[in-house]
Amino acid sequence: MTSHLFQVDVLKVYSENCVVFLLSEWVRRHSSCTPEQLEELAHNVGVVNLSISYLHTIMPHLEWFRGCSGMEALPILMLHKASGTTELSSKWSGPAVWRLKPRSGVLPQGSQPTKLSIAIGAEDVKELVAGEAIYGDAVYRNGFYFNCFSYMKTADEKKPLGMFLHASSSDMETALGITWTDGRGVAVRYSLIIPGLPRGQRCAATLVGSNGTGYFVCFKRPTIEEVFAPFLANGGSLELSAEVIDVQ
Repeated sequence: MTSHLFQVDVLKVYSENCVVFLLSEWVRRHSSCTPEQLEELAHNVGVVNLSISYLHTIMPHLEWFRGCSGMEALPILMLHKASGTTELSSKWSGPAVWRLKPRSGVLPQGSQPTKLSIAIGAEDVKELVAGEAIYGDAVYRNGFYFNCFSYMKTADEKKPLGMFLHASSSDMETALGITWTDGRGVAVRYSLIIPGLPRGQRCAATLVGSNGTGYFVCFKRPTIEEVFAPFLANGGSLELSAEVIDVQ
């Protein structure tokens, strides 16, 4: 078993979410674990230090964790976290191991890849106009995979170009072995920039979203094809970029 590794205080992680992610990957690769071994693994998670998003979105759906003792106390812990209090009540009836102190070996958040981008070329424009979505590559951030995609929606002679940042369900399902429903939600602060738009339009605001957050720009005249033209000349491309700032 790997318990001793996760109990070492100097283990360096981005957040406690990452510990759950690593343990879930270990369980996925060692499917013969007994309930007792899974319980031992669960005792290596400082559950009180998980983000609200992980407590709400991930933990109740992890098969290996769901059978461990203390799950009945998870809703109480989520309320505690949402209230912003720093310590559990002395009347806390959940597992004592969940009170594990935050790890001292915390990696700097700035060392995580956070920027996602989509390069749209001439062929991609044809796909967008035809209603297809263009996806970028997923990046890992504090226990989640994120992806961004762009697509167009034609209505009333408008051609909105939309770019969205969302938790990547396919990557998460593969890594954690869970199946998300449409009711999932991840609170994310992020910055979204679409350069080269008419009159220098850009969105670089910090927003909060659930289930995916995005930005639309509507084109009447010039059309989106005309807007893209300067970027597509001589085999060029338009780059759309987004940055995950924080996962709450």
